[in-house]
Amino acid sequence: MKTAMPWADFATLLEYPGDALPGALTRLRAACAGGPGAAKLEAFASFITSSDPRAVEELYTQSFDLSAPCCLDLGYQLFGETYKRGVFLVSMVMAARKHDVDPGAELADHLPVVLRLLERLGADPAHDALGLAHEVLLPGLDKMVASFVVHEDGQSSPYRALLEALRGELDAAYPGASPPERANVHLPLFRAGNEEAQP
Repeated sequence: MKTAMPWADFATLLEYPGDALPGALTRLRAACAGGPGAAKLEAFASFITSSDPRAVEELYTQSFDLSAPCCLDLGYQLFGETYKRGVFLVSMVMAARKHDVDPGAELADHLPVVLRLLERLGADPAHDALGLAHEVLLPGLDKMVASFVVHEDGQSSPYRALLEALRGELDAAYPGASPPERANVHLPLFRAGNEEAQP
């Protein structure tokens, strides 16, 4: 199983644009070269390298903040505002704490936070990185990608391309969960060692 992908660099690209973005993008372009996410990542990179930083910030805000079409909180994508999301959040908070992942000002189900957790889990075969990818990340990403409008000319937001690149690399690194299977997720089995967080 592939575990060397720098998932934390994807996390950086999915946070509000800052000084760390260019370095993360450079490392990811090298890591994804020739892989299933390479073309989509290059589409995102083309936007980043040809745009004024203020335009990148504005697009990020339009895409993910306020009344944006795409929410980066995976629990919301999977469960909406239901009891199950609360159960899931408890599980993710405990997993983040156990593996020294600091959510900062975000909730523990925020996509960049979960990607940093995945990187920690992927380095330790005793923990269920496969479960996190199949039961949380991939089904959530399916919904996020679908939330972006695709215009008649086939164009969409560069951030949609970034999410598609991430989805492609996750599919390759953790194979075995087809889109129909992912659509049937009700409550992830992933606990990261927290068996007490039951529905």
